[in-house]
Amino acid sequence: MKQTTIALIALLSLVLSACSLPGVAAPAEPTATEFVLPTETLAPTATDTPEPTPTQALPTETPTETATAGPPTITPTVTPTATELPIVVGELFGTPDLVDEMNNDGNWASASGGLPNTSNILLAMGSGQLHVTAKQAGFDTWWFTWPQAGDQYIEMDVDTDSCSGKAAYGFILRGPADAANARGYVVQFSCDGEYQLARLDSVSPYTYTILIDWTESPNINAGSEQTNTIGVHLSGDIITLYANNFKIAEFEDDTFSSGRFGLFMNGGPNGNFLWHIERLRWWNLD
Repeated sequence: MKQTTIALIALLSLVLSACSLPGVAAPAEPTATEFVLPTETLAPTATDTPEPTPTQALPTETPTETATAGPPTITPTVTPTATELPIVVGELFGTPDLVDEMNNDGNWASASGGLPNTSNILLAMGSGQLHVTAKQAGFDTWWFTWPQAGDQYIEMDVDTDSCSGKAAYGFILRGPADAANARGYVVQFSCDGEYQLARLDSVSPYTYTILIDWTESPNINAGSEQTNTIGVHLSGDIITLYANNFKIAEFEDDTFSSGRFGLFMNGGPNGNFLWHIERLRWWNLD
């Protein structure tokens, strides 16, 4: 798998307080929230990917050939290609260690209290959803929460509003306990129906290594006002990606072994990209 290191734009990295939903233990020593401003920027990419061409259906009738003599004609039977079935991945791991139905901000508020509203990111809670806005066009933005692990499975159900091009949402995983050294594996879905796996190696300088470049998947619902479930399984060096319970990619990398998780997003070509989290579930598999 080719790896290409690029310098993207920089932005905000935060580590959240150790609050949790009822029944989930919070860490004993929460880390104070810190702000990190990367030092390098890159002009945003505003290239939209054309909509995929619909697949033509198999014909409903099988053509036959008629012989003028000899044995009767045998009409061949066309067997349709088997369709991969989705796997409810979370059911393989038992009871999740964290279920956030987005009814309160306990897992997302800063150590000083409250949700962020800066020049780069806005989080707001309401109507059973966490509303996330990536404000800056083309900027990467992330926001860590408190749970941490090495081996884990994580998934969240996301709704989008107006959504186009490479505006994207997803996770940063196995990140640090302190925001000053922000890094981790980044998994994103874009509005044009593609996914990307990358590694944020450093914020100073901003170093972003592509592990799987943007790749189209028929299992990602593209466009505006769509719902997708994005899932990631980390097991040792193996990173497996899921879209709506379909396995879409797998990659091996041993750079980061453990850490916190958080939200990761890019404002896309226009900025002010708004998306909504309905539910997040997390399994600690260490």
